[in-house]
Amino acid sequence: MHGHSPDFIIGRIRWRAAKHGLPTSRTGFWEDSPDWLQADFPANFVNPVLYSVSDCGEMATVIGTEEIMTPGYDDGVRIAIDEMDRISSPCIGTKRKVDFDALAVVTKDLVEHLLPVESGKGCFAVWNILLTLGRMQR
Repeated sequence: MHGHSPDFIIGRIRWRAAKHGLPTSRTGFWEDSPDWLQADFPANFVNPVLYSVSDCGEMATVIGTEEIMTPGYDDGVRIAIDEMDRISSPCIGTKRKVDFDALAVVTKDLVEHLLPVESGKGCFAVWNILLTLGRMQR
């Protein structure tokens, strides 16, 4: 993210996470992430800060200072934070807000990627963190 140091971005993610009551049972800080998630995580992913594991426990989203990744899901999607255009949820109109368990990120080239996250509180925390990061790039 141009114009911001990694330490500043980490601080903003942690600040926003605290505002939304993180950590929860499946969403928290990278240093506390499950071993299975860290095991095969790519070394070239810069500064992972936060993770959120889906309720089924098999998919996850990781937020770093430069990008977002869903390892092993949807062919291991990686999205540069600077490329995010819009964030929403594919669950709108189909589920109660407390049951939202995925986010949709549309990139500047109009490609939509689904991010699996913990339902409820974890989903809204990740959503708000991504909104904060998106505002920082403008």
